[in-house]
Amino acid sequence: MLTGRILPLGLAVAIGQGCYVYTPVLGRPEPPAHLALDLSDQGRVGLGGLIGPAATRVEGVLRSETDSGFALSVSSVGYLNGQSNRWSGESLTLQKNFIANVRERKFSRGRTALATGSAVGGILVFALMRGLLGTGSDGPSPPPGEPGDQ
Repeated sequence: MLTGRILPLGLAVAIGQGCYVYTPVLGRPEPPAHLALDLSDQGRVGLGGLIGPAATRVEGVLRSETDSGFALSVSSVGYLNGQSNRWSGESLTLQKNFIANVRERKFSRGRTALATGSAVGGILVFALMRGLLGTGSDGPSPPPGEPGDQ
């Protein structure tokens, strides 16, 4: 029965993750864009006291942009060791000279189609393997001449 609870949750997470991709920002992003800011070496040093000395990436919702920096509501910070910490929307302003790359989260039709197709296929395979899809038959027919054959 645990599978019956985990399967729908797993499918929902897979579809949700498959729907978005980070792409380079062309022009100025508009609030409330979801951004991923890759930090430069200068940024890692300059922000080390606030977010940790090994930070490489800050993700969050853009609140405003000026000529000198980005003000974000931070959702996560990624580190050199591959780990990340979730944040709950704390405000942080990053100077532009601390940033190596700016990427924006965009909806991806291709990934969404692939994730949806995979989820539907997985559900069908699961249902077929468990015999959950009816075939329209009540079972084998009795041999001719036996009771029930009329």
